Amino acid sequence: MDFPSIKESPSEFRRCFVTVYVFTPKHLVLIMDLTRNPETDWDIFVEASGAFFSINNLPVFTMPEEAIGFVQACDDLIDFYLRKLAEEGDSYSDELLLQLGSVLGYAFLLIFEGQWFYSESQARWVIQCPSLKGDVLELNVFHKIEMRFKNGREDSILYYFEGIGRIYLEVE
Repeated sequence: MDFPSIKESPSEFRRCFVTVYVFTPKHLVLIMDLTRNPETDWDIFVEASGAFFSINNLPVFTMPEEAIGFVQACDDLIDFYLRKLAEEGDSYSDELLLQLGSVLGYAFLLIFEGQWFYSESQARWVIQCPSLKGDVLELNVFHKIEMRFKNGREDSILYYFEGIGRIYLEVE
C-alpha cells in the first residue's frame, strides 16, 4: 500500500494510519489509551514510529546524532503539521499524537540508551533510561507531545530535551 504524505494530505494520512497501523485485531482500543494501558505490547509504538518514517518517505534514523537532529526539528515539524491541518480545516488527531510520541520515544531510546517501560507512577508508557547520577529517568513522550500540540511553543520539545540533558544527564 502506498501511504500519502502528511505534507500533501493530513486527512488521508490519518485514514491510512488508522486502517493499517492501529486498528488491527490485536489493538482494538482507543488510540491514546494504548499509551495508558499496562497490557499494551510496546511493539505498537515501534509500529507507529515505523509508520511515521514510511508515510513520510523518510529513512529510519539509526544513530543518536540523527535522533538528536529529529528532536531539534520536532517543534518546527509540529508547527508545520498544525498549519497544514488548519489549512484543511482539520485539527490534530490521537493517531498523529501516537505516531509522533512513538517517534520521539524512539529518538530518546537512541540518544539516552533507554527502553519502553510502563510507569506505574505516571500511569503511562514512557522511555526509561539511566542517568549519569545513577537515577532512573522516566521520559513521558506522549504527554509531552500532547502538551506541545495543546500549548504551542511554550511546551517546546527542544527545551524539554535540553533540560533532560542539563539537569539529569549533566550534558551541556
